[in-house]
Amino acid sequence: MAAELPNVIRRYEVAHDSHDVDGALAAFAADATVSDDGQQWVGTTEIRTWLNKTNREFTFTRTLS
Repeated sequence: MAAELPNVIRRYEVAHDSHDVDGALAAFAADATVSDDGQQWVGTTEIRTWLNKTNREFTFTRTLS
């Protein structure tokens, strides 16, 4: 059975899976920080860059349990 996720996380995942950068970005506060692959992405401008980069460079799957 899949874990119950907060609505904001579900919306982010649906948007990110669909390569909807604006929809995925809406899940982040203006001063949010993402840590990924040894790098920090701070604020929505940098997080938008990170989302675009990951959408271009990676294919991924996730499994909730």
